[in-house]
Parts: sequence; C-alpha cells; structure tokens
Amino acid sequence: MSLNFLIPNHLLSSLLQIRILFLILYSRNKSSLIATLLS
Repeated sequence: MSLNFLIPNHLLSSLLQIRILFLILYSRNKSSLIATLLS
C-alpha cells in the first residue's frame, strides 16, 4: 500500500509548497551570506 493513500492530497500539496518555500528562503539566505562574505 502506498503512502499516498494514507495522506490526504491537499496535505501532501501543502507540505510540498512549504518545502519549496523553505528551499527558496534557504537559498536566498545562503546567497546573502555569500555576498556578505565576499564584501
């Protein structure tokens, strides 16, 4: 049995959106950290 049957579809998509948002924030913080290190 797959995990997709246990988890509601809207919950799965919201988790994916949170993960994408976290990746965007993380990459932005990393690039600003690199910019402050280079300056």
